[in-house]
Amino acid sequence: MKSYTFFLLILLLLCSCGAKEEYYIDNNTLDIDTIVSEEKTWLSAIYKSVKVIPLDNSEIVLSDIVKMQVSNNFIYVLDKTQQLYMFNNEGLFLRKIGNKGGGLGEYTDISDFTIDYDRGYIYALEFRAQAIYTYNLLTGNFIGSTRLNNENYISRHLQYNSQCLFTDLYAKKQGGKKYLLRKIDLSEQYREDFFLDSEKWNLGWNQFSGTSPFYPADHNGFYFIPLFSNVIFEVKKDQISPVFSIKSKNLINRQTIQQIEKAGFQELIAADKIYNMNCCIIRSNLFHIRYMQGNVMYTLLANHNQTNIRKINLLLNDLLFNKENNILLQQRWGSSDFKGDYYFLNSYEMPILKEYFEEGYLSPSSKVQLNFSEDMNPILLYYSY
Repeated sequence: MKSYTFFLLILLLLCSCGAKEEYYIDNNTLDIDTIVSEEKTWLSAIYKSVKVIPLDNSEIVLSDIVKMQVSNNFIYVLDKTQQLYMFNNEGLFLRKIGNKGGGLGEYTDISDFTIDYDRGYIYALEFRAQAIYTYNLLTGNFIGSTRLNNENYISRHLQYNSQCLFTDLYAKKQGGKKYLLRKIDLSEQYREDFFLDSEKWNLGWNQFSGTSPFYPADHNGFYFIPLFSNVIFEVKKDQISPVFSIKSKNLINRQTIQQIEKAGFQELIAADKIYNMNCCIIRSNLFHIRYMQGNVMYTLLANHNQTNIRKINLLLNDLLFNKENNILLQQRWGSSDFKGDYYFLNSYEMPILKEYFEEGYLSPSSKVQLNFSEDMNPILLYYSY
């Protein structure tokens, strides 16, 4: 009871002010209009080396990857067909996690999954049913399911932490107070609690966003970033803390939100506003956050050799490719084991990768051996710190 009371106290402090356009965190606010801006830098400023992991296609052919996560020596992948797969850390296919269908323990539309390292479970969010399906992490066998309270909200993304599950929230009804984050306590009798007022922390936006707002932290928590917020939250079982914010005259505002609601997301591009902080990697020796301005992506970066955060336009890949070729590879961040980060390349990136491969652009140090084919599975890239 004490921990729950403390949790409510933190949230009351966070929600005690009226709704403003943006919020700033004392001593942890970055004015991106005034920091050093660089046209390009190299991926070797962040990582030491890259390992290419082709996913085995001898038994299964994947669609594009939607989500991936690592646990010990295993890699778990959700693809666009909403099927969960398990590979070893060299990319060898091991088994499916659960099965698609309408029977007991089967799913039709998995939108996200998360791993419970404490008990060896994998939780999958069945989007249509708005239910959590639980499977054994090693065998893939079905254990049980829990239906979410979806009277007022639906959820698309899922995150485990300290015997709790957290989901994002999207309102089904207009009017009334709306929240951004749901907590499900797994250690007691099933209980749901709701936090972070969307009016205050997301400019009132409470509709779907395409990517997960959850990112791992290396101190028993995770980061949560609403799509149109200028604040990054750190979430633990009994605490939600705003830990970092950005400041700019070009931040998205309520007027732009209203234009989006009327005319669609093309208004976001036309307004050239800043939104969608993502790919949040904050470690003791690394600060890396991407954000969008209009349709251009920028990176905020500082590593162990630098004390000041810089704004980078192009982050060129000199680990997988020869530096003189100035290659910008559109790779998506997937997961972290805190010794490095996993990224992935889907099918639409393969033609350009094949072209680079045939032109001899790949770095000899990357030791890449690839066999390009029509049924080639996505490729994982592991970058070590």
